[in-house]
Amino acid sequence: MLADANSHAPGAENTDHLLGELAGEMEKLGDDWKEGIEKPTTDSRMRTEDVTSTKGTEFEDYCLSRELMKGVFEYGWERPSPIQEESIPIVQSGRDLLARAKNGTGKSGAYLMPVLDRINPECNKVQVSKVNSFWSFSG
Repeated sequence: MLADANSHAPGAENTDHLLGELAGEMEKLGDDWKEGIEKPTTDSRMRTEDVTSTKGTEFEDYCLSRELMKGVFEYGWERPSPIQEESIPIVQSGRDLLARAKNGTGKSGAYLMPVLDRINPECNKVQVSKVNSFWSFSG
């Protein structure tokens, strides 16, 4: 289970330290971090409703780190898909998630974005694993 920055659970002090480091890294990227992103060629294939019928959120709405956001935009994702809009907040809250959507709708990103955002590079143990189609976060 993950402790939040206001928690008195074991590791909460480490969370404060990580949040401070993250803030420093975000400052290094600066406010114009999107300017230097090299985006891949835009996918011109027809998009179906299961990918286009979003609530209108932006990836920035999920408070992901700038480093991760940079990777998301460099990958070519501009806005979250419906499965990502529904799943990212659940994964960020630490709750279990079982989701189903068609191929190519962003399911892997829906889980991996918030999980990668929580990985502690200072922690020398396995923090994420994948068994068949199931992902597990043990932070």
